[in-house]
Amino acid sequence: MNETKNKEDFKAQDILYIAEEASLGINPENKGSNRFMKTFIPMKGDAVGEIIRKVVFMVSIAAAIVCLVLLLSDKMTEKQEHDLNQELRQMKESSFSKIIELSSDPTTGQVDDGTPRGTFNGTGYVLPQWDELYEINEDIVGWIKIDDTPIDYPVVQRVIYDENGRIVGDNVHYLTHNFEGKYEYSGTIYLDRATPVIDENRPNNAVLYGHNMNNGTKFNYVRNYYPQHFGMDALLNNPTLDFETIYDDERTTYKIFAAIYINTADIHGYVYRYFTKRYYDNEEQFFCFIGNIMDRSVFFTEVDLEYGDEIITLSTCYYPLGSQTDRFVLFARRVRPDEDPTVNVELTYINPSPLYFDYYYRVKGGSWGGRNWDTSLVKGFDESDAFYADSQVLCTCCPRL
Repeated sequence: MNETKNKEDFKAQDILYIAEEASLGINPENKGSNRFMKTFIPMKGDAVGEIIRKVVFMVSIAAAIVCLVLLLSDKMTEKQEHDLNQELRQMKESSFSKIIELSSDPTTGQVDDGTPRGTFNGTGYVLPQWDELYEINEDIVGWIKIDDTPIDYPVVQRVIYDENGRIVGDNVHYLTHNFEGKYEYSGTIYLDRATPVIDENRPNNAVLYGHNMNNGTKFNYVRNYYPQHFGMDALLNNPTLDFETIYDDERTTYKIFAAIYINTADIHGYVYRYFTKRYYDNEEQFFCFIGNIMDRSVFFTEVDLEYGDEIITLSTCYYPLGSQTDRFVLFARRVRPDEDPTVNVELTYINPSPLYFDYYYRVKGGSWGGRNWDTSLVKGFDESDAFYADSQVLCTCCPRL
């Protein structure tokens, strides 16, 4: 009798449970789904603590899905960027291998038989081996490469003139656009707007900018020339870089001679505006520029310098102290005609006391120990006014621009 009563009680409880589920819109035939909903979805009659638990769980799941979508999107973007760069490199290599060198007059853009040397772009004659890349983007001005590193990219320059023919921009566009002109967070390596690269008006110092991407692309490798943080491998294995322009007949090698870690915000101390030193009017301005760079350089080499040398500057963001206004900047000079393009890396060494900025010393402590580089490596420097100037104050021969 008791057994029969118990069975009836269970049946009654089942009926009540099914009725409750039905009132909540739960399908009794889908037990797995129903159980999930009761466990994780806020339901009528849930206690406050249970509702909070379920809401936190749902928010966590949503956040995880968003993170996964963003991660997949980043990976897809990285792959697209990688594929585009590979395509551009292959295009360049293929185009250059097909070109037969022609004797030409660079002042007129004519080859010996009187035909054009290349496409005239309003500034100079673009050599025919660059035609394919030029058709994709007329802002291309050259190619930067450091052998055996990820740095192997086209270089662009976006120049805009006002009604008076003065350059007014643009140093911003390629921070967020790829070579094809499409939006891309990593941008494109670009040449400062105020430094044309044609032979008759080449800058004394060509400044290139590129992002320091966490995935190792663009100018991320530049920071490896900070030996105090990354060791000497980059300096010992890659002491030179190559920069060729769309107007040059051959790849030009540059010898790396300095690198600086520097601030760009006045709040962190004196700002040395390396990016404004594009042209020198005289030797004193050159000596002042080089003196400021060498006092701040994190390493020294055997590379000598003299007035008239062409300098190339690679600038990227770098935040080891957390300040997003800091930069790491690499400097190299063009190999002179008939000069040995190699560098004796055995003579390269770390500077034990570079000149940093105020914020660096506030965080790390210490102070500048004074000039300690071999000034004889800069021809004429010891006899110049810059030799006696204090790099911690504004050099009178190198005005702030």
